Amino acid sequence: WGFSTASLHGQMTLTPDEVLRTFCTEVAEGDAVWTAWTDRSISLFSSADGEQVVPFWSTKERCAHFIAARPDLQSCSPVQIPWQLFRQVWVTSTIPAGADLGINWVGSEQDCLATRDEVVAGVESAT
Repeated sequence: WGFSTASLHGQMTLTPDEVLRTFCTEVAEGDAVWTAWTDRSISLFSSADGEQVVPFWSTKERCAHFIAARPDLQSCSPVQIPWQLFRQVWVTSTIPAGADLGINWVGSEQDCLATRDEVVAGVESAT
């Protein structure tokens, strides 16, 4: 993929629980999530087991780093979603049904996947 999980998370190995905890803390602090936006929609990926994944990042820098490392995403740009809009609209209707959330997504088999409920609960408890 052109970059390592360590370059986005600042450590060599983080468990999925640690990635989720870091994500939730940073989202609570910044009061927003970030995603990669194409011309008219969010970027969708597939997990290692073929499930649909919507990637989200806790900071603009993490999102921009991912986009910059992917030649196929050069037309994308980081888009900030205020937490309350994410919680009230994206969680209920924008994210495709059945899709997992890719947490601080890097595009590897070690990526952290979470449900909408896990993310909402994690951010709400981090505030």
